[in-house]
Amino acid sequence: MVRRKFYASLLMLIVASMTLVSGTYAWFLVGGFGSLFDIGFDVIEAGAGIELKGSASSSTWKSHLERDDFAEGSFLDADTGAYSPISSSDASNDSFIKLSLEDNNYISSSNVAAGVDYNNFTMYARSTTEAPVNIGMKIAISSDENEAACDAARVSVTFGGSTKIYALKGQAATNAVTSTFADGAVVDTIEDRIITSGDSGYSAANLVSQSFTELDPTGVIDSSGEPILLENIVANSNATGSQIDVKIWLEGNDADCVDLPSNSIAGQSLTVKITFTTL
Repeated sequence: MVRRKFYASLLMLIVASMTLVSGTYAWFLVGGFGSLFDIGFDVIEAGAGIELKGSASSSTWKSHLERDDFAEGSFLDADTGAYSPISSSDASNDSFIKLSLEDNNYISSSNVAAGVDYNNFTMYARSTTEAPVNIGMKIAISSDENEAACDAARVSVTFGGSTKIYALKGQAATNAVTSTFADGAVVDTIEDRIITSGDSGYSAANLVSQSFTELDPTGVIDSSGEPILLENIVANSNATGSQIDVKIWLEGNDADCVDLPSNSIAGQSLTVKITFTTL
């Protein structure tokens, strides 16, 4: 039996141009890296087969979304927003940690806010027909400068009660910082600006291996060449829709998230393009 396929796409272009406030600090800064942010809502659209709604109470089902369709605090400010290099093993809202360095002593903070330090937005999708559909989701992470910025980028997707983290292919295993600690309890002993087992007092940071799925530059899963599968997007009779939560951040305990002259994310651009197509 030939199944009728409905095709739809949602494109989200997120561009951040990054500037360095001070080269004297580590990559892991509190308010250190400045990052201008523009969500570019003119390219969020849905084609045949699927319709979208943002998280704001005023948002309605439509073929395209504007910034006002999303709840306040979902995104960094379009004019003055700044990504902070932060760390998390599971991308839960209360798990992010950011650090600063003073004389090789780490100072930790759990004062991390969505829409201030990272992007955290929710959208809803449903079929335009009476039948549920499956969606293939592509997340293309890129930079038009060099790979330093996009290599440190992380994107998490929460759907159907499950959260997965995605990163560009070729990333080394990352041990995320999951606990705050007393000022100076962890020392950057080997002066590589990330917390590793070579640093004095590193256990206080409670390093946890960050599990992520590698994506190729086109946004598909690198090992399979297939998009991320989101199953059973609800039919158009469902007033709520299927919820999709996305977070985008710079992983500070990734060795690529640095401000060293030879490998810097300062002045880099970061683009995350998300595309949904019904299967």
